Amino acid sequence: MNKLLKSISAHQIAVWLEAQQYERVLEHCEHFLKGKIRAYLKNFPAYNQHQQDFFQEIYLHLLTKTFPSKSFREACDDEHRFKHYFTRTIFNQLNTLLQRERNQQRGSMEWERAVAPFENDADAQDRASWLEDKAQTHTQEARQLLACFQLRFGQFLNQFKMLFPKIAPKLAFLLKLTARARVTAEDLKNCFGDIAIVDIQEIQYHFSIKDQYQEADDLSVFEFVRPYFERYRGETATAQSIQRWLNQQISGDRGRKGILDYMQIKDGVHFWEIQDKRIFTDFLHYHYQQEELKVHTELAHAQTLEKKKSFWQKIFSPSATPELEVVRVQ
Repeated sequence: MNKLLKSISAHQIAVWLEAQQYERVLEHCEHFLKGKIRAYLKNFPAYNQHQQDFFQEIYLHLLTKTFPSKSFREACDDEHRFKHYFTRTIFNQLNTLLQRERNQQRGSMEWERAVAPFENDADAQDRASWLEDKAQTHTQEARQLLACFQLRFGQFLNQFKMLFPKIAPKLAFLLKLTARARVTAEDLKNCFGDIAIVDIQEIQYHFSIKDQYQEADDLSVFEFVRPYFERYRGETATAQSIQRWLNQQISGDRGRKGILDYMQIKDGVHFWEIQDKRIFTDFLHYHYQQEELKVHTELAHAQTLEKKKSFWQKIFSPSATPELEVVRVQ
């Protein structure tokens, strides 16, 4: 902590923030900030040239968004919380900036060879043909665009499951957690295999409490499930490493494409993509909500058919003819 703040106490930092002297805070944290950026970009050497640009943009973000926030000032009450919050803010911004650069410079074609590109999928092209109908309203176009994103997302998951059957259930489970979607027993069995019923019940109960799931941040949610990854999948991990792995699958890593790259939609003239992870999280929430609605609708339809079937079976199914009592005429 002393290295981070050059022997300046957390209390002094709190005083500067309260007085809106944000430049003084950054002056004492500048060395730490630059060190984090250098360490981060060691994993992405192709983007090392953007080091100074990233520093300037993160510096500006901290100055105008992070430091003025109430939550950041409250974090200064404890030195360890301050360092954790400060570091997390830096890495979140680095992930955002790296994704922006990756969108502008389309990495290598590694996964393009492994996963069939959707542009060559005739079925996908047919389903995206709504773009040709220029008479549709803006609302209809927005809904159709969302449907196309859902199609691409489903195609990606299917391809990923075929190519990486061992980690596909893990990815699907973590995406559901990110969306704060309802976690079913089937989700847990797919991800953790022979998971005990008592553990299924414990996880589902924990996630039924709003402030432990819907209102909790990603790291808190991942920290809760972390022991189950170790127990049932043999994966020793921290909440941060789980989050980092998931972000790599979503945004790509080291020239490898991620989910967002495969959800891009082109029609020769227009180009649509989801760049912001927060928007992608909203999309995931919508997607799983629609999937659950679809399941409920199909189940209700099946139950209705079964009831009708039972009704007509009662009428037309042959039943044993009751024996007539023989009446003898005396």
